[in-house]
Amino acid sequence: MLLKGECIMNWYLPKEHGAWAMLIVPYLLGVLGTSFSMWQILFFLGIFTVYCSSGPFLAYIRQPKLGAEVLPPILICGFIGAVCVLPVLIKYPFLLLIIVLATPFFTLNIYFAKKKKERLFINDLSAIIGLSTLTLMAYYIGEQSVNLTAWVLFILSVLFFTASVLHVKSLIRERKNRYFQMFNYSYHSLLLIMPLLFGFAGLSLLFVGSLLRTVFFPRKTMLKPMKIGMVEIITSILFVVLTGVVFY
Repeated sequence: MLLKGECIMNWYLPKEHGAWAMLIVPYLLGVLGTSFSMWQILFFLGIFTVYCSSGPFLAYIRQPKLGAEVLPPILICGFIGAVCVLPVLIKYPFLLLIIVLATPFFTLNIYFAKKKKERLFINDLSAIIGLSTLTLMAYYIGEQSVNLTAWVLFILSVLFFTASVLHVKSLIRERKNRYFQMFNYSYHSLLLIMPLLFGFAGLSLLFVGSLLRTVFFPRKTMLKPMKIGMVEIITSILFVVLTGVVFY
């Protein structure tokens, strides 16, 4: 919800492909594991519009002088989001508990936006954990429970997007940092090795695409963000499809 946004027609919507993937993929993981419900669609529409309001909201946090400019999209998206989300919360009040659990992570995003330190890895990780709770919400709407499967899907979402952030940073800001590159490769390797050691070969399969992307992605020249983003989209789609195959 609370990720750095860039200006598109003064709405400050996120331009990064990863920002949208971090909203959509966790929710899809939760939906895949349940009986489909129209409430899941309504709730996602609400979350989507609330997410759209996060860009202008963070723009205001960074630069309060933008108040008059960002207020309209905040109010419009916030109102639409409330109209969609409130009926679902009334029907499934347990979702409020999950939202409470996610709130501290989004609060950290606000703090780092205020300090203009949004590029810190801890800020990315906070957003990843907060948005991955959408897996729990979607799962609960479908099954009216948050069981072991829901928590496993939540953890997988966190692990996958942490890998994604490390990969993107290794191509841009940390491209010449040898130690960061080593950490990136080690993390991706462990995503495959650890499940195998504990007898969960299927979970290793989920991260094959992430490892191949990291190992074979060209690094000698600075690539355009668009190309990096397209690869992230493909990897995210592969992750969702493989998760569906392995679990269901």
